[in-house]
Amino acid sequence: MDKTSIRRFSDKVKVYYPVTLAIIILFVLGEALSPGFLGNFNNILMIASFLAIVCIGQSLVIMVGGFGLDLSIGAMVTLGALLTGKICNGSSVKLFLLIPVLIFAGIIVGLINGIGVQKLKIPPLAMTLIVSNVIVGFYTLITRAMPTLNIPSVLTSMGKPLIGPLRTMTVIAVIFIVVFELILRKTRYGQKIFLCGSNRNAAKLAGIKVDLIVISTYILSAIIAAVSGIILLGYVRSASMDMGDAYTMQTLAAVVIGGTKMSGGKGSLIGGLLGAVMITALSSVLVSVGMLASMRIFFEGLILLAIIIMDCRQPKLRQ
Repeated sequence: MDKTSIRRFSDKVKVYYPVTLAIIILFVLGEALSPGFLGNFNNILMIASFLAIVCIGQSLVIMVGGFGLDLSIGAMVTLGALLTGKICNGSSVKLFLLIPVLIFAGIIVGLINGIGVQKLKIPPLAMTLIVSNVIVGFYTLITRAMPTLNIPSVLTSMGKPLIGPLRTMTVIAVIFIVVFELILRKTRYGQKIFLCGSNRNAAKLAGIKVDLIVISTYILSAIIAAVSGIILLGYVRSASMDMGDAYTMQTLAAVVIGGTKMSGGKGSLIGGLLGAVMITALSSVLVSVGMLASMRIFFEGLILLAIIIMDCRQPKLRQ
């Protein structure tokens, strides 16, 4: 590898230095405050793995620009988990019927979000929040607010070791991230996402169908969130009405922490994974010192606010 290649590689990975340093500090701090904290590394990694999967959709929506974000992710995760319990009713065979249903649901929700944002020019924050409320109303109606306890037995392996110490959920996350990272870096579709995020006018002049690209990212985000509900159900082993709520803000925080710019056009799914590990490690440290859930939410909210404020200081956003 020549000096130019080394320099290029260094430029690509230096964006991960701050979040990597923060992760190391959190683990050292956790061990200092609560001896034995490092023994929970696999558990932290597994929880972060699920968050990283859900972050993929949020990353795509933010990368495509236009101040995009998806606040319906948490509701779609819950919908996916509840539909899994309702449709499968404990049967692993019925998972083959479930997947097309969740994909169809994701397409519908993503289309509504994308058309509202791109065609009707409704701000993404308002559009996706409204759709989130509609989704909550829908799954409350069909489930009558009853939790799901009867799940397919095949899903219970999510927390079990699969490859060495790596658990099933972590392996699934790695596969998801590798596949979508390759799509972003090696395909025309991925290049179009970054070009749209960098400069919408330039993308249009280049012949890119910007509306189609933007709407497609919202569709992918909804599908990934819905399918992720299956994975979360397998880990938690029960589905409740609010089980996905926390992941909406956590995905936003993890994606931005990992180096994806709110202005679009720049970012990576690997950064989202590192951001997910940092968010999960922070939560684990706060739990280990006995902090109340309300205070943890307060501190995590402050951190997210600080990160977004720093990100919004970019010249591109100020303009």
